[in-house]
Amino acid sequence: MDKKNNEFSEEIFNKLTKIVYDNTKIDIDKSKYDMLHGRLVRRLREINLDSFDNYCQLVASSKDEFDEFISLVTTNLSSFFRECHHFEYLKNNIIPEVKEKNKDKNKLRIWSAACSTGQEPYSIAMTLHEFYPELIEEWDIKIIASDISKNVIHRAKQAVYKNSEMTQVGLFDYKKYLQRGVDKNLGYFRVKKNLKDKIDFKIINLFNNLEMDKFDIIFCRNVLIYFKKEDQIDLIRRITQKINHNGYLMLGYSEKIFNTDLKYKHVGRTIYKYTGNLE
Repeated sequence: MDKKNNEFSEEIFNKLTKIVYDNTKIDIDKSKYDMLHGRLVRRLREINLDSFDNYCQLVASSKDEFDEFISLVTTNLSSFFRECHHFEYLKNNIIPEVKEKNKDKNKLRIWSAACSTGQEPYSIAMTLHEFYPELIEEWDIKIIASDISKNVIHRAKQAVYKNSEMTQVGLFDYKKYLQRGVDKNLGYFRVKKNLKDKIDFKIINLFNNLEMDKFDIIFCRNVLIYFKKEDQIDLIRRITQKINHNGYLMLGYSEKIFNTDLKYKHVGRTIYKYTGNLE
């Protein structure tokens, strides 16, 4: 084999990052060169491929491998009740407001727009079950949980987590929502059916057509950081089209809304209320 074809060259890096950008708008800059190289070395070993050049061709031609590659280039770091101030605000402010606003239709729609391995939507569902059981019993509630990665959506649906991933769940009586288990001497928790019933997992590219109804609450946390500023602005506009009047948008701790022409009111730490779109 030609040694040149087996080098992780700048040309290979640029080819792969262009494929990602063209399909997802995810921006992988040169600071990620070493990280991507290390992850691809392991991936080539897994699939018994000995050429980065051939891998470029595989990613460009195979949807399954493209999905695998997306999982490699995104950091699927998640935890239960991550950035817990959002869940406090959800419990104390947003749900009481939505409960009053939607009392005639008894309907609540929430979108976890980058749900990763599922901890975020399960945390939302747990909050509703714990503090608003009457809504769970009486209302039409649906949580849409989406991610671009088929792999993480698969794990989210499985809803099995290691003991070490459950630290924040101690805030609740976890036995109502989680079942303990042991596999090969390793402890784990499995999310119970009562939480899973309200969640619909989907694979969604946020830059494709978003064929969904509008939502009362959208969690889109730690997503903007993957995109260039112009694409961040475009994404916020797309997301905004799916928020009801006086609906809420949650962003990640280092993110903010750049579009000053959009009618958002900053109501808390990375929490925005949308006052436009009155229909």
